[in-house]
Amino acid sequence: MRVVPRNKEILPRKPLADLLRTAGAPRVSKEGAEAFGQVLTQFADEIAKHAAELAAHSGRRTVLGEDVKLAADTLLKRQTLPGSAGR
Repeated sequence: MRVVPRNKEILPRKPLADLLRTAGAPRVSKEGAEAFGQVLTQFADEIAKHAAELAAHSGRRTVLGEDVKLAADTLLKRQTLPGSAGR
């Protein structure tokens, strides 16, 4: 299993800036793309943890697409973004 160090950027900046531009931002700063990447990475970590728990609860070691989708759905319905106290 390959583990990425926590201080290493996982998501490249250009695709993050492209996502922000696609959403309507005419310009994106380096810091804006990096902050977006940090938020997405934190949210992805939460989804991954929850998906792994769902797989384990089902007696599996393999995380399936349905685990990921259910984990994301659950977290979005709770409206919990990493670092927030809930909304």
